[in-house]
Amino acid sequence: MPRPRPLLLLGIFSLLVALIAVDHADFSAARSTVPTGAVRARQMSFQVGVSGPPSAVAADFKRMRQYGIGTYRFALSMRTIDRRDNGLYNWSQIDRLAKGAAQNGIRLQPILFRAAQRLPDPPLSPSELRDWSKFVAAAVHRYGNDGQFWLLNPLLPKLPVAAWQVWNEPNLRYFWDDQPNSAAYANLLADSAATIRANDPDAIVVLAGLSNAATKRMSPSRFIGRLYRAGSASDFDVAAIHAYARNSVGSLRATVALYARMARNEDPATPVWVTEIGWSTAAPADHYLGTNPLGQARRLRNSFAFLRGLRSTIPVSEILWYSWQDAPGQEACGWCAGSGLIRTNGLAKPAAEQFALASALQPR
Repeated sequence: MPRPRPLLLLGIFSLLVALIAVDHADFSAARSTVPTGAVRARQMSFQVGVSGPPSAVAADFKRMRQYGIGTYRFALSMRTIDRRDNGLYNWSQIDRLAKGAAQNGIRLQPILFRAAQRLPDPPLSPSELRDWSKFVAAAVHRYGNDGQFWLLNPLLPKLPVAAWQVWNEPNLRYFWDDQPNSAAYANLLADSAATIRANDPDAIVVLAGLSNAATKRMSPSRFIGRLYRAGSASDFDVAAIHAYARNSVGSLRATVALYARMARNEDPATPVWVTEIGWSTAAPADHYLGTNPLGQARRLRNSFAFLRGLRSTIPVSEILWYSWQDAPGQEACGWCAGSGLIRTNGLAKPAAEQFALASALQPR
């Protein structure tokens, strides 16, 4: 049987989107007061980037720039900087990250997070939420618009954090107290959004990336549907998906399904960001995200092209590859060790060249 052509597949999915999409104007009153961040998110140009650790250094960012990377997403964990023996947060690691990124014209996109002994530890009690709010306020005050970091470093190109992502994959058991709980996440999201906007009215609040992983999850469309029922629509300016699938067509299908649920909940104008997508060259033999270096490059090329092609019908405006560099020893993730564009020895994989081509093709 001949393999389906990418353009034919894209046409099929564009037709599917056309069937589920709704006239944005019909729902202009769905959010009577649109936050400034939501307006900014809708006006942003298409962007591509990568996810990686907060330990990236200046040399990493210099190399990222060569591949056309414009956004670097990382986990800003409360436990990492919350060392307050003297009553102050320790921002030293994130300051180095911000400096290296700014010097190379790359914008940081933090995931607001909390972990204990390397395990996700969502703040659930009132006292934990109070501490969380202080952490969120301090992070925005330091790295957001008119943030303290930029005042202390006037010679750096000013690239304040524009978008803050609240948590990571709460629809997975691993990231939410062993059981996805949309009501508890809705509470965390509302608290975080209010804090972010109070400290930077222009900031963009990004929903946690909802994972399309194959197991131990609540589906992204079901999870976001529950958030809408909980009244969370006004608490995020951008929806996000981690479009993991066996192939690029599956990633496209997952993104369409999420947007379909958004449209059915009268929220068709909110942008969708793919804040993680990727395949691995070092996954277990039977893992659905495993492939060889050429297969990784082919999937990157096709998925970026397909998702970029959706923009005429779905407001997809960001795609971030997971991840920048291979990182062995990740016990909680069987495939992540080989997900990078760059090997541990510093050599680029074929996927890195495909990323550079995709970056050069992105609409401005």
